Amino acid sequence: MGEDERRRNGVIQVLIVPTDPAFISVRVGGLSVLLRAVCAVARAADRVTILRTPLCTAGVTAAIDREVRRRELLAPVEWAAAPGEIPEGAALVLVTAAAVFEPATVVALVSKARAERRTLRCRRRDDASTALWCAPPEQARALLEQLRETADVGRLDPPSAGDSDPGAALLERVFDDESRRRADDAVLARARKQSDSAVAKFFDRRVSAALTRPLLDTRVTPNHVTIANTLVGLAGALLLLAPAHAARLAGALLLVLTVILDGCDGEVARVKFLESNAGRLLDFFTDNVVNATAILATGLGHYLSGGHGFFYYASVATFVLALGSVPPVYFLFFREHKAASFREAPAEAFDPYRAAEGMSGRDFVYLIFLLAIPDRVYWFTPISLVGLSVFFLLVTTLAVGRLLESARTLPASPLVGAAGEHK
Repeated sequence: MGEDERRRNGVIQVLIVPTDPAFISVRVGGLSVLLRAVCAVARAADRVTILRTPLCTAGVTAAIDREVRRRELLAPVEWAAAPGEIPEGAALVLVTAAAVFEPATVVALVSKARAERRTLRCRRRDDASTALWCAPPEQARALLEQLRETADVGRLDPPSAGDSDPGAALLERVFDDESRRRADDAVLARARKQSDSAVAKFFDRRVSAALTRPLLDTRVTPNHVTIANTLVGLAGALLLLAPAHAARLAGALLLVLTVILDGCDGEVARVKFLESNAGRLLDFFTDNVVNATAILATGLGHYLSGGHGFFYYASVATFVLALGSVPPVYFLFFREHKAASFREAPAEAFDPYRAAEGMSGRDFVYLIFLLAIPDRVYWFTPISLVGLSVFFLLVTTLAVGRLLESARTLPASPLVGAAGEHK
């Protein structure tokens, strides 16, 4: 969900009405349905209010507040004994049934309600009860007034309200074990990154999802997974220095495992709304430390076992190139606003940004593993020397070009303008 889309939808206020016991009793992806709803709407709205119903005991309230403080959410979250007023010009979203959805579901519903200029009820066609209601600004107060007059949210039925099917957006009502399992599968499937390589999509993510699922109901955080994964990767790289073939093969296997585990921290973060800038930085830099160390070890291990001196110098060169590529890769692909600054290339045209981003992946570890089977890991050194040289030149050129482009488009300094007027 982009910032531009949120801006176009104007002010969004959300009121969650947890009258369904499933809000509290059912957990999906390691979170109660209520906490998951709070996190989802807080990423899409400007203000979130939770109605303090009989289900919201002191323990429930304290737990929700504690979990909200752990997360980097956009909108403030507050509790209220009764529905309050909403700001002029704000769209109103009501969450009235225990359901699992995502921020994009809310944004799309608000956008549609504004476009059609009418209140919409959002639910799947086979759902008996409505999960989400949305009123555009001109009808928000009327919807809120009807909510105040209706003791049972199941009877909420504003005049001229229309139906809205969420389509491809996530919206799963949760009311029994089968629906909970379906919602679990849905949130985990959506935790995959869109930029995954083919290998990651068809192999890594299948295995990482199976490993992530049991972690969701534990206190394990994404940073815990990142640190453990880094230790596994460094152990694998060190084993590549061993003289025994079995040890080098075990090291290559550990590197494959670290690539798979690398998906788990992001999956845990996205499923449990635990993404943070600090976590992203930790993941980015530890991944690059493991990558550079593994690339160094492939040639250095062969040299230490009596190999040609070329592998010593080549492995050091690849290590330097790998570390030298980190700053431009960070500048080009890690910052959150990267998508807004990239120009879309035609589908048939060569896009150097996409090429560079594809080359920055970790699929090279599978080549190390394949070479370790016949005990030829050191062959990776000349391959990576050529590949990293091309990659370093490509990302450095792109980064310098972006910097120069940014410098050319900077607005003129007011001081320069003032000096010109004095002349």
